[in-house]
Amino acid sequence: MSRQKALVIALVAAAILSCTLVSVALIGRAGYPTRLVLHVTPVDEDGEVLTGTFTVVVRNLTDAWRKPHSEVVYTSLEHGPNITIVLNLRGRWMWWNGRWQKHEYLVCLFNDWYFGERIVRVEPNATEIEMAVEVVLHRHPRGPQEQPSPGPSDAMPLIYLAVFLEEVAETIEEMPAVQRHSISGIRVGVYFHRGNYLFYTAKFRFSDILGQWSPWYSVGDKITVCHDTYRVAQVSNGVKKWINVDVLYRYERWLYDADWFTWYEEYVYPVDFSGAIPGDHISCPCCGGEVSGDYAYWNRKRYRGTITIYLGPGIHVVERYGLKVTFTVSYGPLTLSVELWKEIEIGEAADPLALEVDVDYWLSDTLYAFDAGTGWKVVHFTWDAGGGGGGIPPIGEPPAVIMGLPSP
Repeated sequence: MSRQKALVIALVAAAILSCTLVSVALIGRAGYPTRLVLHVTPVDEDGEVLTGTFTVVVRNLTDAWRKPHSEVVYTSLEHGPNITIVLNLRGRWMWWNGRWQKHEYLVCLFNDWYFGERIVRVEPNATEIEMAVEVVLHRHPRGPQEQPSPGPSDAMPLIYLAVFLEEVAETIEEMPAVQRHSISGIRVGVYFHRGNYLFYTAKFRFSDILGQWSPWYSVGDKITVCHDTYRVAQVSNGVKKWINVDVLYRYERWLYDADWFTWYEEYVYPVDFSGAIPGDHISCPCCGGEVSGDYAYWNRKRYRGTITIYLGPGIHVVERYGLKVTFTVSYGPLTLSVELWKEIEIGEAADPLALEVDVDYWLSDTLYAFDAGTGWKVVHFTWDAGGGGGGIPPIGEPPAVIMGLPSP
């Protein structure tokens, strides 16, 4: 084979390899298409199913920290109670942690009597996913607007709907994020990874054209992305304190103008968080007491240095109430309360958010860590009976979860 021919073959092979690598990279970034089918049922505040005609608007909240505001991706006029919404989305496979990035959508239903919305979160790990969704609708204090909703025969197509984003504002608020519990003999710190998820509440309220606003309603927990990677200083010798972070919250005011009514909506949601500030002291009845929930343990003889305890996934309950968020909007200051949820996920990072534990001196042969039923969102510590701890598991019983093995 001539050198010229060999060179041509080598160049062709290199080109094919390059195209293959580009294709793999694109697939890894964009993923495969997923057809998301939402079977939506409108209900009132008592859980009773509502019938009638409803305007449907869906906004995309995915990657909120990369966008200036949410985006309208679907509108229609549907007759309830059986409403079907079909969305086509493209998943992103995160090879560095073996997961699909989660998508979030705000499903909004309203007519001349009612208004309501809910966050839908989905992991696009299949070509087609079906979900049943209940959206709680709230009646406006003033009652129906002047013109009645059209009947079922007029439900499709949507004759007229104008959707306008009127205003966007942002604010940064210091809020509690993660608890650090220590007992005598150990130091406990926290390691945040860029891309980890915490969860804070998103809320909305609505008004008719005359400007009478409803109360604020929760649409549930919203993904809040860690913006940086950093370690937080340790606490020790029985100190228990919150770690606070700076949470970026966003305000959006939308106008929905249809043939027979007009609604205004104010929507407030968390975007991301960064930084770490020492927070309030914590009173804990669990540390130093009975082991409960899932647990792990380490023996003095096997200890080789810093212990890493990965946090999550937590549980779907509120952890802290009454957190204040204040915006400056076009008509003046706006303040409302939100919540921190007892949920935590690896998110888009390579590693989960973690506690880092160092033992300064051993009060007994065994150190226990346990979650007291929090899904490893909150971690408590105790020594075995020889070190003043009151509650080691029965002899011979294996731990329910082995986490944070000693570092090599």
